[in-house]
Amino acid sequence: MRVLALGLVIALAACASSPRPNDRQRAFLGEAAEPSAVIATDLAFARGAREDGQWTAFGSFAAEGALIHEMAGPVAAAPWLAGRANPKPPVQWTPTAVWSSCDGQTTVTYGTSREPDGTWGYYATVWERQKGRAFRWVYRIAAPNLALTERVARRPEPVEQDDGAIVVSAYSDIRAEVAQCGIRGDPPAPRAASLPDGARSATRYASDRTLLWRWEHRADGTRRLTVDIVQQGAWIEALAFEVSPANQVVR
Repeated sequence: MRVLALGLVIALAACASSPRPNDRQRAFLGEAAEPSAVIATDLAFARGAREDGQWTAFGSFAAEGALIHEMAGPVAAAPWLAGRANPKPPVQWTPTAVWSSCDGQTTVTYGTSREPDGTWGYYATVWERQKGRAFRWVYRIAAPNLALTERVARRPEPVEQDDGAIVVSAYSDIRAEVAQCGIRGDPPAPRAASLPDGARSATRYASDRTLLWRWEHRADGTRRLTVDIVQQGAWIEALAFEVSPANQVVR
């Protein structure tokens, strides 16, 4: 898995494009990146899993049509969650990186997670801003990672707060990147995706086409999420999240 963070400081540059609303109009309309708001929502989602129950929180924070990428492939969250008993303790997670489209309509969070059985891993969540400005998740992928589990087990320091929230001391800062704003004319053409035979895939663009995310499910069971953002007038790969057929995040 590769993570590219082009800046550690959240760039809240205004978005502008000639035939589209100018900077001041966009600010008035609320079309601006809000990575801090998405981080807060992701943390509230994790807190909801602790306080209200894991699957209850998943349903409460899901957008209509949200997908969970399971070992068999992406599944609709609503029917998948229906009737599931909340595990105790719940899975917990904390974001360590975030990427946002220029207009803030689509944002991706990535971080570490701890399963109820004590194993650790990684997750990625795609968020979309809804009417009323609330963010809800539209896609989720997560899996354990043996190497991370072993590293955490060797740490002498605590990794849990009093309220049960996990803390990963190795990731004290949340890295954030906002896609390039101010692109004049049409956005650049996206990078071509090369898919193996038998793979299923779907690509989604942010409304301003400065961020795209693509899920992929291969015939052998490999699951992938890739996130591209526009920087310096071209698409760059910000995140490549891959889970092996053995249900291990590839690092």
